[in-house]
Amino acid sequence: HGVSGGALRAWTANSFEAAQALLERYRRERPEGIDGVALFLDRVNPELIAMIPEGVHIVAHVLSVHAETLAQKNGITAVYGIPDMRYDEAEKTWYIGEHRMADGTVISIDGHENQLIYHNSGKVYLGSLPLAGRAGGRCGGARGGR
Repeated sequence: HGVSGGALRAWTANSFEAAQALLERYRRERPEGIDGVALFLDRVNPELIAMIPEGVHIVAHVLSVHAETLAQKNGITAVYGIPDMRYDEAEKTWYIGEHRMADGTVISIDGHENQLIYHNSGKVYLGSLPLAGRAGGRCGGARGGR
């Protein structure tokens, strides 16, 4: 998978509206073990990157080199090119494999590995994992959250 940014724990969002609502909730509550919101998308283009508010990061089905470069430039943690990711139109919800990514599902993203090499080893984990490298928060250059 293509990657950019650092590592973080996030609530999942299946739409821009859900991402904005969860981001507002995150900013109010500052819950332990959550660093922001991960917006699930089919693909990312430059216009979408410009629309993403600070504190929202990306998990995308299709890899886009241009979007990956923009994500890195804008400090967005992102994982791209997930082959077993699919959208259920009836539910308006993304799945990774058999795991339903309903709005508010907690995931952890590792965007560190080989972050400057195209199309390499980003990871998405179900649940909130402890992060190493910086006490009590996100690692690396990811923006938003704190």
